[in-house]
Amino acid sequence: MRLSKAWSGTEQYAMQVNGTTVLQ
Repeated sequence: MRLSKAWSGTEQYAMQVNGTTVLQ
């Protein structure tokens, strides 16, 4: 898994899985 963006602080973070961006 690759990190598509830096950590958004405390709540949201973007992770790129299999070319798909997932926000959790």
